[in-house]
Amino acid sequence: MTEQNFITSHRFLLILSAFIVISGCILIAASGNETCFLWINQNMTPSFGQSARIFSALGEWYSMSLLILISLWLPFRKTMMLAFIWFSGACYSWLFKLWLLKGLARPLEHFQKAGITINLVEGVDVHHFNSFPSGHTLTAFSAAFAVVCLFPLSARWIQILVLLLALACGISRIVMAQHWPLDVAGGAFLGILASFSGQKLASWLPQYPLMNRPIWSKSKV
Repeated sequence: MTEQNFITSHRFLLILSAFIVISGCILIAASGNETCFLWINQNMTPSFGQSARIFSALGEWYSMSLLILISLWLPFRKTMMLAFIWFSGACYSWLFKLWLLKGLARPLEHFQKAGITINLVEGVDVHHFNSFPSGHTLTAFSAAFAVVCLFPLSARWIQILVLLLALACGISRIVMAQHWPLDVAGGAFLGILASFSGQKLASWLPQYPLMNRPIWSKSKV
């Protein structure tokens, strides 16, 4: 799939995603990263803390693993595309967390040093470093695009639903004090970029007829 085809086939989802990411960045720039975090932490964490744990699970590794498992009944090219999306997302996450911004303080570490108490969700192991980007948000947004990649004729309500779930996952990471708002915005952008990269890599696969057959059907032969 070419860059133009990617944009054309995902125009609706891309516009919605761009609106969410840009709106979030404008809000963060206007009020400040710390102010946005504290507002969410003080107003949302007490009420939605435990619910956030459910939405946060959407960004775990097994969300993409489940999609890859489902794709075994679809053309092998789609299975490889999902694998490339997962691999691209992992590379982007590692690039920042383990190299470019390694050791960047997360909210709990930052506010503990400043002597400020923040709300924490009971039972959640809150991390202290390697903040940017939010890996859960990256996975959730790349999974949202992967759903549309798997099912090109997905109704728009499905596209809206998966995008809202990805957004809920991102917000949950702030509610649980795991990430800054900017980490979530960056994770959303990199998740979309991972989807683009995965489709690009898949487009370079050879055009063999077997690439259009499901892995499951091959194993049955």
